[in-house]
Amino acid sequence: MSNIGSRVKKLREKHSLTQKKLAEILGYKTDRAVQYIEQGKRNPDFEGLMTLANYFNVSLDYLVGRSDNPSPPSVEMENQTELDRLHSLIGKLSTKQLHSMNLFIESFLE
Repeated sequence: MSNIGSRVKKLREKHSLTQKKLAEILGYKTDRAVQYIEQGKRNPDFEGLMTLANYFNVSLDYLVGRSDNPSPPSVEMENQTELDRLHSLIGKLSTKQLHSMNLFIESFLE
């Protein structure tokens, strides 16, 4: 069973879905495709992965095995990561560059 397959099966069972119901959600004609996914004989296409992630409210990274954290990233977390990156970049600026950046930001906000 592939990592994707085992996670799909685990999520399906956690949500008390039959393979047939999950096939309907994914737009498959029969449950055979879900069986193949769970057995690791087939992987869902990108649209299928997005449908699964949205339906089960998990991240794509979790579905494909890149993360063990099923929670999708929050906008707040993404914003904090961006702020941390900007802070790191600002720390590399010279005094003159920092002054120019301040003027730019202030003009942008007017």
